[in-house]
Amino acid sequence: GGGWGPICTPALADDDRLGPRKAIGSVNLAEFVVALTVVAVLGFGMGWKGVPWPAVGMLVLGALIAAPAAAWTCSRLPTGPLGMGVGALLVALNTRTLLGYVKPVEVRLSFAPQVLWIPVIVALVAFAGLRWLRSAAEGRDEHVR
Repeated sequence: GGGWGPICTPALADDDRLGPRKAIGSVNLAEFVVALTVVAVLGFGMGWKGVPWPAVGMLVLGALIAAPAAAWTCSRLPTGPLGMGVGALLVALNTRTLLGYVKPVEVRLSFAPQVLWIPVIVALVAFAGLRWLRSAAEGRDEHVR
């Protein structure tokens, strides 16, 4: 709740004592507990009428599929490129969101600034790929901490 996940995850992942996998898992567990608490308080306080239960069911189903897939993927990737990829994804998504608030600029044709997020994503993917290649070449891939 409140968007603290993207702030806490990199801060905890940077701590050598914890490691990226435990940082991601800890933050996700905390977010789950917060979300469950908020749902319970709002549900009991305001009532359960009007809750779109089919949409809730689909979100739960998606989470049940995505969480084990993400855990399996994280257990197989080296930590350096994994951290770079997570950071790149966060920057790309937030850049896209921020550019969505910018008004179109008039240059001969109407230009939508939202298109600018595409080069950002390409650059971030390239940096993540280079990081992966460098760590593989150095033979320092930390597979599992």
